[in-house]
Amino acid sequence: MNRRNSVVRSRADFRALVLAIHSATAVNLPVKQAHVAEALARGYDQPKHASIIAALDAGVVYPKESFGTLRFVERLAELSGDPGMAAVAGLAVQGLKLSIELERYSAGREAAHRYTDRAYEARVKMPSPKNSPVAAEFFVPTDFSRSVSIASAHEFKVDDGKYAVTRDRNGKDLLRAAMVDGQWRGSVFIQPEPGQTDDSRSLGSVRAALARAIAPAADPWVRCQIFRPDRYDERAWRVELSLGHMAKQMAGALDLVFDIPQKPGRKVDPERGGLFDLNPATKVHRGRFTGGVWTADLYSNGIPERENPVSIAEMQRLFVRSVSERLDLS
Repeated sequence: MNRRNSVVRSRADFRALVLAIHSATAVNLPVKQAHVAEALARGYDQPKHASIIAALDAGVVYPKESFGTLRFVERLAELSGDPGMAAVAGLAVQGLKLSIELERYSAGREAAHRYTDRAYEARVKMPSPKNSPVAAEFFVPTDFSRSVSIASAHEFKVDDGKYAVTRDRNGKDLLRAAMVDGQWRGSVFIQPEPGQTDDSRSLGSVRAALARAIAPAADPWVRCQIFRPDRYDERAWRVELSLGHMAKQMAGALDLVFDIPQKPGRKVDPERGGLFDLNPATKVHRGRFTGGVWTADLYSNGIPERENPVSIAEMQRLFVRSVSERLDLS
């Protein structure tokens, strides 16, 4: 479903679009139709749902070129308070379907005689609209439930060397994972509560956690991951910006120059070759991609991380917006 390729001419067209995006998103995450409608209106550069309905009734036609996915995603995140869900909806708008299947292992493989938890196989698939595989790296979520854990199959784990992130910083269980040919596999372990016979709620939380982790990392235009490698202290983070397959097709994008977000209490230190222009007097602070990738360290400058008013999620949003503006996607 790539609804961006459809022209919106009427209330019926717009309603169909709302239902399609809501349905594609709600498979994995809760989302309100009213929020989707408001966000789609913003995507078409209208302030409210009522505004675009009035314009459609007056005969205004909205071609695919008038839609801004970034406007849609930012508005949906603002309304819902769930940027991960908004990223999933943003994929749906662009025709990218995230399929997450969970199937319980056989009794023999689960080895119930040795373990008290219940084990499921997790399979994620994400083909592009042209049936070409989506390449993406993400971090297996760990902080969404005390009774559920997710682990990548060995062949999907990524070793980042000195930037590795491991479960509980144990130095062994790598959390970074890669989608290979548009697919990822792993295992889910549920430690049931006394008397718990139904795992549906736990499995729903797994789908939601995986969707929130994968969607931003699989964006076809701009991807930003901010994470803390094991060897970093609590005030330091690593920033990795990369271009998705659609952005890489644009002329000059692989060496794109962009404005590095500047916020009080945050310091951005680009890696060698990543700084294009610096002039503090005129507040110029620009970075440059190399081969479609840009990396830096991010610090809580003089403020304990827990007291920093600029969250990591906000910095991630600002990086994505800055690069998107240079690609003329906003």
